[in-house]
Amino acid sequence: MLRLALCTAIACLLSLSAQAQQYEGKTANLMSIVTVKAKDSSKPITVKSSTFKPGAMIPKDNSAYGANKSPQLSWSGAPKGVVSYVLIFQDPDVAGDKPLTHWIVGNIAPSITSLAEGAAAPKGVFQGGAHGNAYAGPHPPSGLHHYYFEVFALDTKLDLKDGVKANEIEGAMTEHVLASGALEGVYQGPGQ
Repeated sequence: MLRLALCTAIACLLSLSAQAQQYEGKTANLMSIVTVKAKDSSKPITVKSSTFKPGAMIPKDNSAYGANKSPQLSWSGAPKGVVSYVLIFQDPDVAGDKPLTHWIVGNIAPSITSLAEGAAAPKGVFQGGAHGNAYAGPHPPSGLHHYYFEVFALDTKLDLKDGVKANEIEGAMTEHVLASGALEGVYQGPGQ
């Protein structure tokens, strides 16, 4: 019985590893999720989290299966002239219309370069996404999904309001992105 459990666990890990390797090449070009290009892509923004490491499993507390609280995020390396930041959280592995935008936070002040875990969005921002105007954590119906937290440094503030959709913000950001960067995490629902 122990041998069967061990074999099942090894098979599961090999399957996850194979799925992760399938996406390994995407981490080098994370901007394939959002089509807006930075004016100077030679100096990307570094996006990090103390909640999970790049490419690692997003904790259950940060998923819709758990407490559904946003992970801690921080970013650095933006060029001079930043007027606002935009954060977009997306899942490109969904069925149907891709990617699924879980969360958009726009008009983040240039003095703000981090968000605490589970914190409310900063004052003066607009929010949006497929699940309303707040963080919506990973909730894949099946299989391993890849998630991207993308930060864009803009040379302007955007004239958008709560309820913004991905296509609206991408259109508004065109020609205003000074630099961008992304953090990838993965998630698989419990028992999958």
